[in-house]
Amino acid sequence: MQAHIITIGDEILVGQTVDTNSTFIAKQLNSIGVSVSEIQSIKDDETHIVKSLDLALEKNDIVLITGGLGPTNDDITKSVLVKYFKDELVLYPDVLEKIKTFFIKFNKPFLKVNEYQAMLPKNATIIVNDLGTASGMWFEKDSKIIISMPGVPYEMKGLMLKAVEKLKSDCEIGDLYHNTILLQGIGESYLANDLKKWETEIRENGITVSYLPSVGLVKVRLTGRISQKHYIDSKLKKIEELYGKHVFGYNDDKLEEVIGEFLLKEGQSLGTVESCTAGALAS
Repeated sequence: MQAHIITIGDEILVGQTVDTNSTFIAKQLNSIGVSVSEIQSIKDDETHIVKSLDLALEKNDIVLITGGLGPTNDDITKSVLVKYFKDELVLYPDVLEKIKTFFIKFNKPFLKVNEYQAMLPKNATIIVNDLGTASGMWFEKDSKIIISMPGVPYEMKGLMLKAVEKLKSDCEIGDLYHNTILLQGIGESYLANDLKKWETEIRENGITVSYLPSVGLVKVRLTGRISQKHYIDSKLKKIEELYGKHVFGYNDDKLEEVIGEFLLKEGQSLGTVESCTAGALAS
């Protein structure tokens, strides 16, 4: 399955807000074997939303949308989606009670405008938001899935995890497999030059090789099918054998955490350690 991510909000386009939602969504999708074809940020505008949805649904099985679900007049995503799917808004009493409880919990007055958050599409599957007032909405059209979530990151994350569970239970999702080795103290160009033969063999087996450099670090990611997991892992193990003193972990490992674990193991601290080489950390 292939997915398209759309983030809605002028605050993203003017640089006022950094789009961290797409990163989280993409990671969650890739973890269950769904590839992301494109990530798009657009204005909170009906024309842009409709055009983006049309284009995304042409080539993708799933479209995920964040933003524009607040109770104020500038949040139009919900009304646009209702119109797009020829649906209608109805009051969900259980959602309304949950929202009222949310305001009581934080000792905030419940305003009439907040009742609009309980007005939701009649024919959509509602994904309950345990961390806020804007519900997630799951639409289906021509065997395609459209999931709309609020733009507040911590609320979106809670809803996305629920959406992932529903995708796993309801759909025949893909079988992508990723594994990434992390290195420090060696440049991307030097590494790629040394690994030419290694890389050629891997690509001939239909596996994608990606070099992802950042300051002081290089990530080498291999992407293939779950059936190729053993092969992918063994090829990254070869890098570890060749460049052991530069390798500090895999996937989401953090260099500072690896250093911290090493110091704890050795009974040392940054204030007392006398010598701590990259090679020692990797050994």
